[in-house]
Amino acid sequence: MTTHQPRSLRENKPSVTPPGTEATAQVLADVGGLAPDAWVAFDRQGCVNHVNARWVALTQLPVEQIHGLDEARFWALLSTRCNAPLDMARVQRCLDLPSQASPLVLVLTQPSGAVLQVTQTLGDFGAVAKLLCFRDVSEEFERERRTTAFLAKAAHELRNPLANIQGFAELLLHTDNDEASRQEFVGIIHQQSQQMTELLDQVFTLAHIGAHGHTRLQLSTIALSPLVQSVLDGWVLPEGREKASLTQTDADVSVRVDAKRASQAILQVLSNAYKFSPAGSAVTVHLERVRTASARSEVAIHISDHGVGMSPEQLAHLGQRFYRAPSASKLPGSGLGFCIVQEILRLLDGRVEVQSTPGQGTRVSLYWPAAQDTST
Repeated sequence: MTTHQPRSLRENKPSVTPPGTEATAQVLADVGGLAPDAWVAFDRQGCVNHVNARWVALTQLPVEQIHGLDEARFWALLSTRCNAPLDMARVQRCLDLPSQASPLVLVLTQPSGAVLQVTQTLGDFGAVAKLLCFRDVSEEFERERRTTAFLAKAAHELRNPLANIQGFAELLLHTDNDEASRQEFVGIIHQQSQQMTELLDQVFTLAHIGAHGHTRLQLSTIALSPLVQSVLDGWVLPEGREKASLTQTDADVSVRVDAKRASQAILQVLSNAYKFSPAGSAVTVHLERVRTASARSEVAIHISDHGVGMSPEQLAHLGQRFYRAPSASKLPGSGLGFCIVQEILRLLDGRVEVQSTPGQGTRVSLYWPAAQDTST
């Protein structure tokens, strides 16, 4: 979160005579209405004399309720809206010495969930002696919470394969084993290291998308059919499986995407289709142009399998990081693949739909805006 250092209003003291009281009030109202942050102003006597509309919207404390309050009563009132009573000694330390203390952050219960970062600016002229600025950092706060939870879960998921690798490596190093046992232990180490590599690759992919978003995309207009065919040609088929068939309804299925990211999403869905369907069953890929209810022309990639399928309850959890359906618990995987697909489609202005029936299979549809609308 960005920390704003306090500064004296003296630095910006106007060189002209301040306007009259009514004009000043109008300027304050105009500026306050445009300001993205909430603020509360105190006069030379230490009492609230101005607030802006953003303050009222964030805290649901109307002007009439706080106007004229001294600082002690102001903070006491605000404390009743917080998730825990405010420690006024800490509040003053954070505001007066921001370079030496952590930022002052308030978590409000009214309205629920609002997170505000507070800074102050001091002045020695005019009607305002102190300005408290309340910045809504709810989104940043929630993003940090999710990141922390994600990293904790990733560390937990890595612990099991790492422990297996270490344990079987120690067996190879410190015990006498016949050739069959050695081969078994080496195979386990290899399989567990592959699992770790896949998980780390997926964690780094999600972190890269989260950190860079649209800034690293290389968008171009491409025909989707050759792109999908290149993914199918490059996919190493599981033993005993046949290559997925590719069909399309329309000749012109061009999209404007980042080819690398689009291929990554298609490959992930294709991999899942083979992973969750039995040997000998078919996987199909179909392309078509569709038109949404809002008349937006899209290109769809439908990837279908005849595998284990998912129940409505399992579908409701699909996309949650590290979620794995009970039917897939014995199969290799991290539960991050579909999350990556969703993030890529979001970046490329697309969407994902999943249709599934337990015991019958799953169809995953990836939609992107058509590069050109050639329909009439």
